This record gives sequence, C-alpha cells and structure tokens, in this order.
Amino acid sequence: IFPGIISSLNIPSLTSFNNFIYFNATSDGSNVGLWRSDGTDAGTTFVAPCNSAGGVSLGSGFASNASTLFFAANTASAGTELWKTDGTLAGTVMVKDIITGTDGAKPYNLMMIGDTLYFGVDNNTSVNGVTQDGLWKSDGTAGGTVNISKGYCDNPALLTNYRGSLIFAGYNDMKGTELWKINEPIGVGISQEENQISVNLFPNPSKGKFTFTSSRMLSEIKIYNSSGVIIHVEKIESKNNEINLIGQPKGIYFYLLTDDLQSVKTGKIIIE
Repeated sequence: IFPGIISSLNIPSLTSFNNFIYFNATSDGSNVGLWRSDGTDAGTTFVAPCNSAGGVSLGSGFASNASTLFFAANTASAGTELWKTDGTLAGTVMVKDIITGTDGAKPYNLMMIGDTLYFGVDNNTSVNGVTQDGLWKSDGTAGGTVNISKGYCDNPALLTNYRGSLIFAGYNDMKGTELWKINEPIGVGISQEENQISVNLFPNPSKGKFTFTSSRMLSEIKIYNSSGVIIHVEKIESKNNEINLIGQPKGIYFYLLTDDLQSVKTGKIIIE
C-alpha cells in the first residue's frame, strides 16, 4: 500500500465485512484512511479518508451487522466520533457528532447485538446536567444514537454478547465496578439486578385496559406483540399509569417499562 520500509498499517485493526477485510492504512505515510481487501493485490483498495479509522488510541475496533460497518474515526473538525460505512466512499459517513468540537466523543468498545450497536463514550462533557461518558447505543442514525447510562453507569468495559443480551462491567459512584446487563431482546435499558423497577400490574388478563403502579417514576411504556413488533408507545412522568389496548387482537403481549434512571422492567400481559 505504501511502498518502501515505512509501514502502511498505522494501527492494525482488522475486521471481516461483506466478503472483504477492512482496516485502516496509509498510502503516503501521513493521511490514514479506511481500506478493504479481498486478499488480492488488485482487490485491495481505498474506501474513504478517515483518520485513524477503526483504530483510535482507545482501541475501539470495528462492529457490524449485515449491512453496516461501524468504527471510530478522527477528523480535524469533529475529533473522534462514531462513523459507519457500507463499503463505498459515498456510504462512509459520520453517524453523529456526539460531542461537538474538536475533542469528540472518543467511542470505544464497539459491540453489535442484532441491529443495535453498543459502545462507550470517553468524554465527560455535561449536557443538560448529564455527563455524556458511559454506555451509548445506536441504530445507525443520528436520532437513534443515544446515551443510555446517563451518568448512572460509567466506563463500560468487557462488553460481551451473552445469549443476545449485553453483559458488561460498569462503574457507579455508589457501587464501584460491578456486572451490568442490557435487557434484550424486547427492549433496551440499563439495570443491575437490585436496580430493577418494582411494578404492580392489574388486571391481568384484561379486556385491554391495564394499570401499572411503580416504585419509581416511569418515563416510557412500550408494548410488543408476540412477534416482537412495537404496537404501543407512551411517554409518561408518573408512578401510576393506565394503558388502553382495546381494539388489539386477543393474545399474549409483552411490556417494557423504563424509569428516569433508564432501568427497565419487562413482563407479559394477556388480552382476553
């Protein structure tokens, strides 16, 4: 890639995506970009000019689903932020400028579970009183890239896909470093076993109206059908709430309750 004795691979970080190996390299000794290879000289080509793509000093690496490869890349204007590519120059773009300015969010520990990307942010800038470092998730869009720990759990490490759920080590000022999990597959929320919401639900089964009472302030209720499709979403600010599902077909449904600490509670309801 860069003829001579100077190394082409600036920071070796390799991943397989859609029949190619992707990595960051330089062809001139200075500008580092995203490259890919099919294992042949002719099939080793430049993709996009992203400095330190896939190999920032935090060792973020790559993560992918069937259609998108995610990585951290550095630019002079935005610092180190989350990027994605479909393998083309036009399809290589920043997902979101999470922390505005030249410092950037410094994403690290990228982990893909299904079509959701989880990663850490190493920048404790405060937005609306909430520090931005900690665990984030992304669906590949700017609007779908959000902070899910919200200052409650920092320094996510050892991110592991365990039976479709994210298990990781995280730090909390009151608890130190402990084992945490993301509640999947029917929803996303950060919780430790003792931090889960205590919820009473009645009546269950019912004709379509259900009342939830919670030990903490609820912020959102989602209802999923048995196929995992969201059929009802409601934003709330209350410990008590009634949802009306009258008109939905009889059968088994699942709920996901989120509180203001992003802890979650899941369970089953029945419409008869």
